[in-house]
Amino acid sequence: MSGAAPGRLLLAAAAAALIGACAEPPDRNQASPPKAAAPAPAPQKTSPAGYPRTVRQVPPAFHGGWDELDNCAGREPRISITADSVYDFEVHWQVREVRLLSPAEIDIVARYDDPERGPTAEEEIWMFRLLDNGRAITDRDGGGTEFLRCRDTLERG
Repeated sequence: MSGAAPGRLLLAAAAAALIGACAEPPDRNQASPPKAAAPAPAPQKTSPAGYPRTVRQVPPAFHGGWDELDNCAGREPRISITADSVYDFEVHWQVREVRLLSPAEIDIVARYDDPERGPTAEEEIWMFRLLDNGRAITDRDGGGTEFLRCRDTLERG
């Protein structure tokens, strides 16, 4: 008969049980291994204030005439903005959508409105940021020209 004798197996099992019984109990003060962190919540698409979001009209804070010269200096404003239009001197752009990024930052997607042919397929994105509590406007990327709100629109708005 091959294999270990039954007495030896019982002796080995008893020795293993005795060693296990004599081992020190685990230290209950020892820190437990770190648990896997719960996955981070998915980022929200909008902030609590509702930004960014897309709307159909330019917010009133951006309406008015804007020019490089203080108070438009007796001339037509360089840029005029209404709820649904942007005028750049004599070029009219029809607002298609407005991306509100914050109360002071917007992107206006506008289509060129040709006076002879009507609306065209040509689109432009105007990126604006209000400065100085709405008294000036510049491009959202910074470093661009600062346009001051024209006096007549400052007194109305």
